[in-house]
Amino acid sequence: MEVPQRRLWSWAAAAVAIGTFFYFAYYRVRYIGGCDSSAYLVESWRLRGLDVGLTRDPSVPHQGALVPLCMVEHAHVVRSFFPPGLSLLLAGAGLLGLEFYVTPALGALSGFVMFLLARSRAGSPLALATMMAWLATPLALWGSTQTMSDLPAATFLLVALFAADQKRTLVSGLVVGWAMGVRPETALFLPALIAFFPSRGEVLQLAQGVVLAGLGWLAFVLVSFGSLHLPYAGNLAELNGENFGRQATFLIAETARQHAPVVALALVALLRSPRVCLPYLLWFAPFVVLHALWRVPYDAWWHARFVLPALPALFLLAALGAASLGDALRAGSVRYALGGIILAGYLVWCFTFPPASIHRVTDWDEHYARESRRVAARLPKEALVGAVTYSAPLRYYGGVETFLWCHVDAPALIRWALEAGRPVYAVLEGPVDLCEGRYSSLLPSLDLILAEELSFGRRLVRLAHAGRGAP
Repeated sequence: MEVPQRRLWSWAAAAVAIGTFFYFAYYRVRYIGGCDSSAYLVESWRLRGLDVGLTRDPSVPHQGALVPLCMVEHAHVVRSFFPPGLSLLLAGAGLLGLEFYVTPALGALSGFVMFLLARSRAGSPLALATMMAWLATPLALWGSTQTMSDLPAATFLLVALFAADQKRTLVSGLVVGWAMGVRPETALFLPALIAFFPSRGEVLQLAQGVVLAGLGWLAFVLVSFGSLHLPYAGNLAELNGENFGRQATFLIAETARQHAPVVALALVALLRSPRVCLPYLLWFAPFVVLHALWRVPYDAWWHARFVLPALPALFLLAALGAASLGDALRAGSVRYALGGIILAGYLVWCFTFPPASIHRVTDWDEHYARESRRVAARLPKEALVGAVTYSAPLRYYGGVETFLWCHVDAPALIRWALEAGRPVYAVLEGPVDLCEGRYSSLLPSLDLILAEELSFGRRLVRLAHAGRGAP
């Protein structure tokens, strides 16, 4: 009866994964906006040769300011600032019109692979419970509906571990190498993978896979852009550690707050079998250390997403902890009842976690397209519009010539446009004098004339010389 039961649990896990995919897909993003997701999607369309509004007006000086948020110019090509892996996946899916379904699919896949990994460590019932807890957690829910690289990176690391579990170590190395093209810091997973499978032969096969994938990425970048220029490497300058203590405290505390039962069970596993738990700690800890070095302070629950590629380690540890507690409870009925109560309580909490309740939100990205078209409809064709998160959507949805409001050359561009008699507008998303005081010398000489109130407190304003008003 063991094999049929095992197969039944597998079918149940597959059903959960399929159902979760449709849930994620219903709440997926459908529009570009912001920084990361906008850059990934625009780059995927650019890779397919589509017109995405990145052609800049050659008559406008300070061309660098016309590059949208989270994009860069290299060899006269405007492209994403980020590694190419996710954009390449989106481009492939986009050939079938499915680019907005990539992260929902990878989110569902992460759950199923979590089940397979947990089953070999804690048995089928706990594996299914671990899978359900993982898929419901706020960060997985968020990452599976946004077009961001955090959840895809976590999925690829889970797949790499599963491949290694199946003694497909070369495949495991290839998957880790692929993941490095999505998020380079996934290389931090390699020490943990070596700790899981320490034999010399397996380590050599793992290295072969990583090197082959790395060479593939280098060839792709060279062919695509004509050089090995990697703008994402500029992020290394932000890892100065000046807020290390605060950042590390935030990441650990926020992770514990969002996953309290999971962390508690992981601690049980750590106390009962510390040596078994070492590879999982080697998986999780380096990601916390790396992102604690980040200069910009974390201040929102979703900033804990930076450790999402390492979060599966805690869930697998929790499965081990639950299994060890289950062994201590001899009565099977008590074991299942207690486990069911803990899981149900956690799932209820996940779906009522106020900041992450995206299952109650259906318009969290549509405003980028709606407001971009609205702004474009009321502006003269020759208008320049300063924006930050709207800099790419205004170009793509509205065909508007935008400049990055926070670019170092933006004040000079504004001065040029006003002197040339060209209408200048700005979409303000916060304080007028943001961007580290770059406008402190310019603003006193300007009038900001409200043109229209936009969604979420944003405002469209017309810029004019002080005292002259709008023409």
